[in-house]
Amino acid sequence: MSELKENLIELRPNMKAKYSRKNGSYHAQYEQGYGNLKYNQAVILSKILLESRALRKDEVAEIINIFVERAVDDKERRRIKRLTELELDSYQELKIYQNQDKSLLPAILAIFDAIVDQCPLSFSYRKPGEKVEEYKVFPISVIFDNHYFYCISYKLDDNFTCDYQFSEIRYFRVDRFQTIHKSENDLAFSMLFGNEWARITFEYKGLYRDVLESDIPKLKLLEESISDGVDQVRYEIETFSLLGFQKYIQRFEGGKI
Repeated sequence: MSELKENLIELRPNMKAKYSRKNGSYHAQYEQGYGNLKYNQAVILSKILLESRALRKDEVAEIINIFVERAVDDKERRRIKRLTELELDSYQELKIYQNQDKSLLPAILAIFDAIVDQCPLSFSYRKPGEKVEEYKVFPISVIFDNHYFYCISYKLDDNFTCDYQFSEIRYFRVDRFQTIHKSENDLAFSMLFGNEWARITFEYKGLYRDVLESDIPKLKLLEESISDGVDQVRYEIETFSLLGFQKYIQRFEGGKI
């Protein structure tokens, strides 16, 4: 009995085994809605997946089915499944998926792994006009915009080096990747060097103040002014290392530590 209770708790933290004297048996009892999505939340998530047209029809159907089965109350599940079926009947795949068995999920996973491991990627990329070129990059983000996934990266040279300037940032449409793999170079790029906190004061003069403050919410504003119509600000921040922060701040033209 104790093993049964433990297994029920693994399924749902609030699930308990109750004994029914009337039926002479145990049954599982849990609070409806605990830890689950509300009906409107599940519908919104389904709608986002369907309207974005980001994936193949079968992939969208599978993802929706999984989260509906695992995160939606029994009484709402049938309604959402019916709504999803109606939407999928008219689902229009992007041209990149039509007449070919192409999935972006493996490429996106490889990019995410490289971002987490902070390692470079090598890949073949089809440019408009069917020209294919080889790239070595340091990926920093994956974004989704207007039906397509993009890999934002620093372009590296043949020696896997980069100045980490805005001019080195590239946007690659993930559906145009022909091959992708972690680079044979085992160099790891890290924004955190050293093991002691450092307080850094730096000045920034430029047009990307909003981007800078959005990227680094912990910035403490010390002074601000406007010169020739351009923001001129001084910040303070605590970080793990000066070197790592220097490499990051070089992305923003006008940053001076």
